[in-house]
Amino acid sequence: MVTIITGTINGYKTTKMHELYHLNKFGDGFLSIKKMIDDHVHSYNIMKLSTKETRLFIKHEQFFNNDFKIAFKLGPYLFNQEVFIWVHDEINHFIKNNVEPIYLDEIGLLELDNKGFHQTVLALITSNLNCVITVRKNLLKDIINHYNIEAFTLIDTTS
Repeated sequence: MVTIITGTINGYKTTKMHELYHLNKFGDGFLSIKKMIDDHVHSYNIMKLSTKETRLFIKHEQFFNNDFKIAFKLGPYLFNQEVFIWVHDEINHFIKNNVEPIYLDEIGLLELDNKGFHQTVLALITSNLNCVITVRKNLLKDIINHYNIEAFTLIDTTS
């Protein structure tokens, strides 16, 4: 079963996912943690839920100083290539070991373009394991159609 947490930008989707993980006390996966400088997004770290290991995932171009090899650029944001590999490998390990639910925070425009976590999401959906993903509300229908998600539970953080 797929659980989709949806809401607006800054709509507490990640917070809700973190709460679900702590409520269930099982499964594993990844959260994206935003780092702000004053009123500006500086970067995002990705955190593995079970170990709290974090890696620099996304950085705003104005703060970028060759911190990592760039996989993609979306607007002013640069994505760390190594993080996509790490997350994909870890989630494949979860699938192989029937770890569930598997949490993956923010599926969006890159995935709709078959980039980013696209292959990871395909593996999650086809595994038939319980998984929890976050999707912005304005992309929800597109993500459901893109991945042909027929059965899902929806948690809307805006209601």
